[in-house]
Amino acid sequence: MVSFSLARQIRRSKAKAPSNHGQNYARSGYPAGDNSEEANQRGQDNAAIWACLSVLLPVLSVGINAQVLVVLAVFLPFCLWLYRSNRISVNYLDHDGDFTLSQRLAYRVDYSFSVVPYVKAVTLMILTGALIMSSGMAIYLTSDDSLAESLWEATAGVGLDWTFVGDDDSSSYRVRTIGVLTNIGGLVVTALLLGIVSDAVSMYLDNLRKGSCRVVESNFTLVIGWSSKTIPMIEQIAKANISEKGGVVVILAERPKEEIEVDISANESKIGALGTRVVCRAGSALNLSDLQKVSVSNARSIVVLADPFVSEDQSDVRSIRILLSIISALKSNEDKKPRPSSLKVTVEVCNSENAPLIRSIDPSLIEPVIANGVIGRLLVHTARQPEVESVWETLLGFDDCEFYFQNWPDVENLTFGEVLYRFREAVPLGIRREGKGSVILNPTDDTLIEKGDEILVLAEDDDSYVPEKLTLFEPDHYSEDDLNSSLTDIFQKKSKSMSMRPARFKKLLIGWRRDIANLAQVLDKLLLPGSEFHIMSDLPVEFRESYLLRTTGGVANPSSHLKVVHHVGDAKTRKDLEKLDLASYSSIVVSTFSGDVQQVNVEDRDSQSIVTLLLVQEILKTSPSTQDVVVVGEIQDPRSRRMILDSGMAQAIIATNDLIAKSLAMVSEDSHVNRVLEDLFNVSGNEIQVVDCSLYIKNGEVLSFFEVMNRVRSARSIAIGYRRGNGELKLNPEDKLVPLTWTKMDRLVTLSYMEQDFCLPES
Repeated sequence: MVSFSLARQIRRSKAKAPSNHGQNYARSGYPAGDNSEEANQRGQDNAAIWACLSVLLPVLSVGINAQVLVVLAVFLPFCLWLYRSNRISVNYLDHDGDFTLSQRLAYRVDYSFSVVPYVKAVTLMILTGALIMSSGMAIYLTSDDSLAESLWEATAGVGLDWTFVGDDDSSSYRVRTIGVLTNIGGLVVTALLLGIVSDAVSMYLDNLRKGSCRVVESNFTLVIGWSSKTIPMIEQIAKANISEKGGVVVILAERPKEEIEVDISANESKIGALGTRVVCRAGSALNLSDLQKVSVSNARSIVVLADPFVSEDQSDVRSIRILLSIISALKSNEDKKPRPSSLKVTVEVCNSENAPLIRSIDPSLIEPVIANGVIGRLLVHTARQPEVESVWETLLGFDDCEFYFQNWPDVENLTFGEVLYRFREAVPLGIRREGKGSVILNPTDDTLIEKGDEILVLAEDDDSYVPEKLTLFEPDHYSEDDLNSSLTDIFQKKSKSMSMRPARFKKLLIGWRRDIANLAQVLDKLLLPGSEFHIMSDLPVEFRESYLLRTTGGVANPSSHLKVVHHVGDAKTRKDLEKLDLASYSSIVVSTFSGDVQQVNVEDRDSQSIVTLLLVQEILKTSPSTQDVVVVGEIQDPRSRRMILDSGMAQAIIATNDLIAKSLAMVSEDSHVNRVLEDLFNVSGNEIQVVDCSLYIKNGEVLSFFEVMNRVRSARSIAIGYRRGNGELKLNPEDKLVPLTWTKMDRLVTLSYMEQDFCLPES
């Protein structure tokens, strides 16, 4: 019956070979056309295969039991079907025989092993079957065993029993030779099997190392992107999570996961000791599958870092695309898990002009942080008062005191002047109105605390302070006339203390910044009329003037009474620096942002800044002028900050990446902090000042910090800390009722409101 059916199949194959194989060519991707010869040839090949089977199976059926025959009848057609169903399609350029058989076979084998995932297992199975069949037939023909027994012995020799012939005397040398060859073939098959298993295990482990599985976490912080700010920011987030006994930070970046983990492991002692775990995944935030891999819908906050390897505008455009991908990923999961209202996406914005556009994408979700703008204005404030840098170094981040918002029903219907003296472990700074999202910094004493209002305080931690039921200190009450008189008196004291300083100031910026117009406007607001702002850069003057025209709406000089002067030169060349008469400037700022926007290497930027600072310091030392010049430097790597300060190259150093990382971490933990930073670095409004105690306190006078706060309050300011002599800076002193003896060497840190017509001379 088997032979009859196979013979009938041969006749069908011969009859239908041309038409069937023409269709097969079309399905397989072969070019349609005159392919009758190839189709006939393939039909003849099929006929030959079935003819071989029709001859082989009757031969094998001699002396074989029914079970083995069924196995063979199923096994061989299955192998043939598997081969036919997985044939590789090849679009031949020429059907006249340009490709040899060996070339075709080599190409198909190469393609199969590269694309078909299970081709190794199928190949091993075919080789094993062929070895068993050939060895079994050889044993059957050279021994007295039945075919079934011969096939079993061959199977045992291939993998189960390598000594199946043993030392049996009844076995002929031919059988033993076949047994040895079968054993060798079995070793080869076993080696192939072990290799395939090893490759499969290695591939699985590689996928695990590459982070292919989905992140199974919730209530974590997701950081998208990688830059020199990533690790400092993670350290700050880990410090913020100490009160919660640790947390989880997930990183999604377009770099190998192994490289990310190497960089993280170098700082694991700091991060791990704080109880925070870091999970890394390689991928692009523009890909929805990668966002789902990091479980973006389970995050409690998301931080999108700027791309340091492209221009500022390109980085902001990429951030916009990432935000659209995040919103799409969150919407795709809304049916399973609604988006939490507390979720915020903090975005590092490079160009301040792009911030409104980025926020408009989803104002309830997105919180842009204009990092460079904050640093630029901090440079200006530090050039006026170098001690401000150390204050901001303490305020930003979670190392010491931070900004916290909290609602306290106990202080509702009280005035802000009364709330100021209700906290032992905190200093109130302002109010956040419920529902409006606005933050009122340094409000007037008669501002009423309404229901639902949150009090902004400076405290060590969110659980380290509570309001007292009664006022700890009874303050003096000042009328509006008293306040104006006090302001006038303080201004006169400051002017008197500045009598030996020039009435007009010359500022020098070495380098270039994208927010240069904004810096000029800030200086115009703070400095006295007739002051000058000099800029030295390697950029052409025409480019700078056109840039100012473009960024200020057609005003070449963005200030009303501040003169802008341009200089062209190389900041690393002593000859160019000596042309500027450095001793004639009241302050010099060395910026790391040069005219080359593609200069992204942190070490190169810092190296240039250090070289410039050394040259400036050397030139000032050899200058005959006795005027004190404040030198402020900007660096990227915070590790160089202490070295520069100890060497005396500058009075203050702004560690850009460290401060930006701290700002991003604070906003990611509480988006309302961004309103505070925007107000403090705004052209008008409030600012952090470091002033002499003599403005408010007599030399040798004994006062508690609450009493000092009361006197400072008379000038529409809030005292938040102090520095005793050259000692350590203290913000939010622990016991504000303990009397202290104050001297003229002491300094006060205040939050002060600056009106439009009130210019603070430099200290």
